[in-house]
Amino acid sequence: MQLGRYDKERYEILKKELKDWKRISRAATIIKEIENDVANVKRHAKQFVKKLNYK
Repeated sequence: MQLGRYDKERYEILKKELKDWKRISRAATIIKEIENDVANVKRHAKQFVKKLNYK
């Protein structure tokens, strides 16, 4: 079977794009982890603030 003509320039462009996608998917994971951490801090801070009667 044949997938078409081999174009080295196009191959290099696609290879670079695929590497970029990998970084983007990792960035999404890191953002989600940070959002979870912020939510945990807010939840714990709310309890602490109630104890201080701080408004």
